[in-house]
Amino acid sequence: MRRLDALKPSSELQFPNDSHGRHRDVMAAEKQTRWQAVVAIAVLAAIASFAVSAILVHHASPIAATTPPSASSGAGGSFEGIDIGRPFVNGVRFDSIDQASAKTGVNLTSLPRPADADASDSSIADVWVDNSSDQLMVRIDYTNGVYVQLEPAPDAFKSAAAAKQRYQEMAKEDATSTQGLAQVVTVGSTPGYLIPEDAAILANGESQGSAGMLTFVSDGQTVTVVGHLPDDDLIRIGASFPEA
Repeated sequence: MRRLDALKPSSELQFPNDSHGRHRDVMAAEKQTRWQAVVAIAVLAAIASFAVSAILVHHASPIAATTPPSASSGAGGSFEGIDIGRPFVNGVRFDSIDQASAKTGVNLTSLPRPADADASDSSIADVWVDNSSDQLMVRIDYTNGVYVQLEPAPDAFKSAAAAKQRYQEMAKEDATSTQGLAQVVTVGSTPGYLIPEDAAILANGESQGSAGMLTFVSDGQTVTVVGHLPDDDLIRIGASFPEA
């Protein structure tokens, strides 16, 4: 197993059109109708609050600021950890899967994980967890710079046929910004979406120097494998996941 250079922080990676974001877009669309009703109620409440605050100007504002959870308090109870808001807004870092499970009260050992020479439980560097909402997000960093990110897959991607069709659409959308290299691949027996290392380019045609990225669905989770690796190695890591 060859050692790899450390990756850029995920906030610096500029994968075309953000495939993770597009998975979230699907989930957001599914919730839109429910939220429209909530927003309408919130607007009415805000108008009423504004009227009251205009009269009682010496009172505190009725709109409270939202404060991210600290390292000692997270969703579902208190737990210890290092909360520096990276790579997730409310992300907390732990040393291992077991420690993260124990501190958060979430059984992370049941999440699908790779079992490959370049990414396995024996080479975990740290684990990032954001369980501040109903969408648990986890990122596992490995000692060689590879990382794996997991979050619940939207219904539109749980069918292999539907996922393949969507990945094909994404490859067409990303063709210009990836020099035509974004592609649909097979990960074990599962369709996946691959953007090779250094494929992503800026508007001026210069390479972003980005790591390779492979996205697919395993055991109900959207899995994204990121690393400065050849395509075959990324696909091999993906194929080591259960149900891949």
